[in-house]
Amino acid sequence: MIAKYVPRGATSQNDQYKDMKNTLYEKEADWIEALQNWALENPIKEIERIRADYKNYDGHVGLPTEPDELLTVKKLILPLGDWYRGKIPKEIGELKTLTELSIFARNALETPSEIFHLPNLKKIHVSNCYEFKIKDDDLKALIANGCQDIHVNSTYMSINDNAVRDEKIIDYLSRTNLYITSRDFGIRRDELYKVAKKIAFEDWEMSNYILGFLDCKYMYGFAAFLAAVKHKDIDEVDALIHTILLDYEETDDHETFAQNLLEVGLSIVDVFPNKALECHKYVNDIYEIVDCLPGEIIDLSVEIVCSIAKEDIKKALERMDIIDEDGYKLDALDRIQEFAQSKEMLDAINDMRSKVKLDISAYEKSLT
Repeated sequence: MIAKYVPRGATSQNDQYKDMKNTLYEKEADWIEALQNWALENPIKEIERIRADYKNYDGHVGLPTEPDELLTVKKLILPLGDWYRGKIPKEIGELKTLTELSIFARNALETPSEIFHLPNLKKIHVSNCYEFKIKDDDLKALIANGCQDIHVNSTYMSINDNAVRDEKIIDYLSRTNLYITSRDFGIRRDELYKVAKKIAFEDWEMSNYILGFLDCKYMYGFAAFLAAVKHKDIDEVDALIHTILLDYEETDDHETFAQNLLEVGLSIVDVFPNKALECHKYVNDIYEIVDCLPGEIIDLSVEIVCSIAKEDIKKALERMDIIDEDGYKLDALDRIQEFAQSKEMLDAINDMRSKVKLDISAYEKSLT
């Protein structure tokens, strides 16, 4: 092998590369150091077990700490868990090479806008505090930068979804700024249903046009919404529930039955929480038959408890047992606390919160 001749006073190609890297690190030193320090101060619990669960994942599980990796990382999962109660570092928004980012931190105190402006992001999944809602400008940035899969708490958009991409509807949403989307994304039917309800009393023609794109369960839900919100007519709601029960007797279609009743329950819960509770009970009663219920039953149970709390916190706390998941119980208690107007009620809420946390802790210990 013949060695390359390097003139006196010149540096080798390798030395030049090192110098270039050092210069690059100096430019990026502040945010790299900030991320390294954050990772050291906030080690992810059971990270090795979690990595084993993602053994076929071709990205990083947990934040890499080497500068080379931070400057080139493409796929990243941060499984911070329920225990993490700090801020998501804004310096993650410096990871310009990221194409996929997932952050799971249900009790995180703050999620920075910077992460939604990463230029090469194609997929983002953020699951954190239920109160967090992505800002309009951040969502617009994701869409403008070509992100194809967006899941930020309750905001979920994917170009691969079986969404409604009707030109008249997309133009209407853009013109009225009722929903941020694009022709590529369209709008999911559950979100479109929310739009139909929102404009029902001011633009009936468009609301009715939208209904033509929705499934049967949304038709029942919309009729229940009008009965409850516009007419305040509980007899009309009873008639709808009776119709659904009759259909179930004829068809024995458990899935359709559950979906229709849950949509009615969710549509009336703010006005008639006890009637929504009736819908919940009907659906819960078929659990032994189907062994699996739609996820919306958890949403309905939380909304029932919170709606009851507006009038009677004590009764709401007595109904907490209808919420099957402890994490959702904590979310409900946080919302119920907003209605508490006495120390007695605050103490009752805090006592139940402590009990739920003990249950969660006991369950987590049972897994180790």
